[in-house]
Amino acid sequence: MAEYPLISFLVFGYNQESYVREAVAGAFAQTYCPLEIILSDDCSPDRTFEIMREMAAAYHGPHQVVLNRNPANLGISSHVSKVCQLARGGLLVASAADDVSLPERTSTLYEAWLGFGESAHSVFSNAVVMDGDGKALGDWYPTPWAINKTLKDAVASNDIGVLGCSHMFSRQTFEVFGPLHPGSLQEDSAIAFRSLILGKLEYVPAALVRYRRHGLNLWQTRKDPTFHDSQRRRKWLQGEVATIEAKLADLSKAMELGLVKAADGAAFLELIRRSLEEKRLELVFDEVGVVERLRTGTRAVRRKQHSPAKVLGIFVDSFHNHLLSKWWRSVAKRMRA
Repeated sequence: MAEYPLISFLVFGYNQESYVREAVAGAFAQTYCPLEIILSDDCSPDRTFEIMREMAAAYHGPHQVVLNRNPANLGISSHVSKVCQLARGGLLVASAADDVSLPERTSTLYEAWLGFGESAHSVFSNAVVMDGDGKALGDWYPTPWAINKTLKDAVASNDIGVLGCSHMFSRQTFEVFGPLHPGSLQEDSAIAFRSLILGKLEYVPAALVRYRRHGLNLWQTRKDPTFHDSQRRRKWLQGEVATIEAKLADLSKAMELGLVKAADGAAFLELIRRSLEEKRLELVFDEVGVVERLRTGTRAVRRKQHSPAKVLGIFVDSFHNHLLSKWWRSVAKRMRA
């Protein structure tokens, strides 16, 4: 019987002292061997790293445990890049320090990866959503679930559909393309996009993670009323710009390496550039007043950077968000009173 390869199980933490014990316990309980577990904290001001260190010192199981604490906060994408550089496994399993992985998670993903064939560079699963207190709220993905499984689909979409806390990916996604683009908040989509350039993206319907939803989740920024706080919304928009810039850089690198046909790559690059300019205009509209938005939009139409309909749509959205931002500030003020 062939030996199983080393897999790295990565736990990323930041300000999650209330939940990190369950996340680390889930990592230690993994049935797959040989497994390298990296517990990494992005310079949390709370006790996240201290708890990681205490649990690592008390652990006497079969897995190799590595501790890392960044001396300064790197942010999501740079933190992920650093830990992936530390990892020694050929396959990397991502886990957030506020979620809980079931014991069979790594084994199930690995067996699925074998079944899909080595052309699969990303495999992710379903998850059970739970609230901050651990109460189950239902599955994350409906059944059946359609994901963006082609590079063309991924180019056209800002969100490929991969749930990062259930993701396993090949280390080639970093060996070929290098670190993730700084500032991006969607490391799962960035890695999935690289996987589609290299080969396949596959889905496992089994719920292998208990995914925790609470007030600090980034995914729900637009759906959470606090998104209408101007600073939080602007941070999210800046992250979306960085995510599209990452697509542009990774696709350009792929074309240099001959991983994408020249004709397809040129068409994809044009679509991504158009999407990037639209998102940049949305960010500009979010940062200036109504009069300057009108001037900026008019200039964009005159220079044929965007269609009048597109500029009008972004303007209306920005004005709507501005009104909601004023509403949210008044609500927050009353709550503090």
